[in-house]
Amino acid sequence: RGEKRSLGACLFARGRGSITLEDCVVTSEAGFGLWLVQKSTATLARCSIRDTGRSAITVFNHATLRATECLISNVTPHGVCARGETSIQLVDTIFDGCDDRAVYAYMSCDLEMTRCVVTGTRDASAAAVQVEALRPGDASILKIDSTTLKGNAGRGLSIVGNVERQFSGTNDFQGPIDDTPAALKIPS
Repeated sequence: RGEKRSLGACLFARGRGSITLEDCVVTSEAGFGLWLVQKSTATLARCSIRDTGRSAITVFNHATLRATECLISNVTPHGVCARGETSIQLVDTIFDGCDDRAVYAYMSCDLEMTRCVVTGTRDASAAAVQVEALRPGDASILKIDSTTLKGNAGRGLSIVGNVERQFSGTNDFQGPIDDTPAALKIPS
């Protein structure tokens, strides 16, 4: 076809909708791989979300994501982008080759990463994992257990604002944790 839509997703859930995927490959030529809004949920096991034109998985409003033993690779700009009062649980999941960030969570997200690996982010100005709670009333929780961030172009982990931190196990954050807010990119 002659044109690509830049909005849309391979899979979309809203309201109280739910998506359950096992042993699947998800791609999207120009849109998101999965797009979760409102109070929707997605449970993924042993899936590959790759080659998306926009973020692999977007989780907005009050949506919930659980990904276990997944591979998220070659995506633009983020592997997982979470905004609002969302809940993200990533277990034994690998992020490889995200353009900006593997995970970008902001507002009042709960993010849990257990035995994950983040490598190959391409933006030298961005952290591989960024969690922010900057507005009045925002409050995030970040739990990281036995997770490795290395081989990324930019910083490893950035935590900004009202974010409760819970670290356990042996973690490698590719250097010190910083508190630099995400920078707005203006297309040229």
